[in-house]
Amino acid sequence: MNSSEVVLLPNSGFKFTETFFLLFCEKNSDGTRHLRLKGKELYQRIGKRLSHMDMLVVSLFLREHLEIISVDLCYNDIGDVGVEILVENYFDDKNNTLLDLNLMSNDLTSAGLSHLYKSAKNLKLRTLRLTGNKFGKKGGEYVAKLIESIPSLELLELGDTDQVLTSIDSILETTKKSNLKVLDISRVIPKTEYEILNPSWMAKNVGLFLEINRTLTELHMEKCGLDGHDIEKLMHGMIYNTSLKLLNIASNRIGCHGLKVLAEWLAEKPPLHGLDVSYNRISDSGARALSFGMCYSRLKFLNISYNRIGDDGIACILDTLKKPYQMRLFFFYGNPFGSKSLKIVKRMIMSGVLLQKYIDTKLYEVDGELNAAFYPTNHFKQQYYSVMMHGFPEMLKIKRNKVEPPNHKRRPFYHLPYYERYQPFDN
Repeated sequence: MNSSEVVLLPNSGFKFTETFFLLFCEKNSDGTRHLRLKGKELYQRIGKRLSHMDMLVVSLFLREHLEIISVDLCYNDIGDVGVEILVENYFDDKNNTLLDLNLMSNDLTSAGLSHLYKSAKNLKLRTLRLTGNKFGKKGGEYVAKLIESIPSLELLELGDTDQVLTSIDSILETTKKSNLKVLDISRVIPKTEYEILNPSWMAKNVGLFLEINRTLTELHMEKCGLDGHDIEKLMHGMIYNTSLKLLNIASNRIGCHGLKVLAEWLAEKPPLHGLDVSYNRISDSGARALSFGMCYSRLKFLNISYNRIGDDGIACILDTLKKPYQMRLFFFYGNPFGSKSLKIVKRMIMSGVLLQKYIDTKLYEVDGELNAAFYPTNHFKQQYYSVMMHGFPEMLKIKRNKVEPPNHKRRPFYHLPYYERYQPFDN
């Protein structure tokens, strides 16, 4: 059986063919391809999502098209059986070429990860996205084994996977010795009456991990219940880290105290380029402390949106944006600021210090008074969750992605997944 043969699914009436899969392949400029099989997009087009019964056809298609290095299977229903079929018919082959695999929200349990671990010796994965799969403590242990067995792995997303503190500890322990560059452990601890939530313990262990690790460039810890004192414990190890470029601790409750601790660290000029502290109950005093530390920092991306920062706090931060390392992305919408801050923003836009394309606030006038509206420039969540741009499938056409060589003369000021790359410039 080959992938060009028509496969009729029971009770579905739909036929998967090689031509169908080729329509969902995006061509890269270096000759490789990306296969996009998002569940919602397939459902809107053909009335069904991929299930385990479809994975044999997908596996055979991948075997015949080794130019495909990236597969997006998010929001389907392949389950553990589908992963087992994919492993037996594709990953067990040493000639597999897959570098990027997205299995977000596919009803995977620890059994599915155990199948993936069996073929670890043949895996060449560079990114592995497992967000939204409730595989629990046992699955976390298999994830730790995968990190140890796949030296090429650079990005790992484990958001909302119902981990316990012991499995997080095993993941952090193996990550210390890995080449991992991006780690997402947002919302991993189950908040139920049967599990004890201890953010302080988690912050302390992550701090110890950062003290030793020298490869991690991005850390995402959204919705982990961290408060200001937990940031102190996190900082005990993070002050010795020399590789971290982005820290995302959005949707916690660090408050002004936690931000003051971060500001003191920023004043020491760490290598940090991006900081996301949105949704953290921060008020004017915290913003003022951040402005004192930020003027010495290397920050080029800052997200303080949806806090409790008023005119005085926003004005303090705006006054420190003109620093040796220019701020490139600045998100501050959702705070209760007024006309004082808006006048400063308008002046900075007119002078070119801020560009409308790279801030999330749009100014407009009503009866001579300045007002603020949300400007959709921050697509982090949309790209992180693989959401379609307009909520419905785009027209099928040949899509070409430009892949720049690593020694390209013009380089971006950051390499942050899911954030649109700012126009390259020379340091």
